[in-house]
Amino acid sequence: MKDIWTEPPGELTKVGQIQAFDQGLKLKKRYVDELGYLSKNYWSKDIAARSTFLNRTLSSAYIFMTAFYLDSENSTPDDPRWPKGWNPIPIQTVPFKDEY
Repeated sequence: MKDIWTEPPGELTKVGQIQAFDQGLKLKKRYVDELGYLSKNYWSKDIAARSTFLNRTLSSAYIFMTAFYLDSENSTPDDPRWPKGWNPIPIQTVPFKDEY
């Protein structure tokens, strides 16, 4: 089993990480670039990300939002050590019992 799965059961796989990143880029293209519905820069008044408290769902949300706001210009530090294009977006969590 270890030869097939490199992550523990229930965790986000590397394939899942790429899928979340690709989905973020795809929806950024549509809602930011094509429709102009959202700004290319992250503003907390415009959007919020929500996840359950599971590692795999939190990771998916962080990766998706990283891709969606890749190269956001308004809130990243001007420091050469900072990862290029990365803008940390808060992910809100709720208890499973309160999830819709």
